[in-house]
Amino acid sequence: MYRNDVEYLDWLQSISHLLRNMDIQANKFAGQLLVPSFQLEEKFNEGVSRLRDSDVFGSDGLCVIMRELARYFNVSGETVKIRLLNDGLVGEVDIE
Repeated sequence: MYRNDVEYLDWLQSISHLLRNMDIQANKFAGQLLVPSFQLEEKFNEGVSRLRDSDVFGSDGLCVIMRELARYFNVSGETVKIRLLNDGLVGEVDIE
């Protein structure tokens, strides 16, 4: 089947890369299914508006909103973070 070990290792590496890409795509699809963009933006903007009238600012306020979104959509905080980044509602600097 394979002429040598190098050929076999190349094949394994290709399969591994393919599986990683499939996993990434599956996670992205699941995130979009569980946290639809239109609802995410609406709920995020509601949270921002609510916090404008409070004494919570900056990254603390963003953390509050993210926890609320995670509870609302019943997903992990990491899922919310990725969706907010992918939809351009926050930047990488905002979350760090």
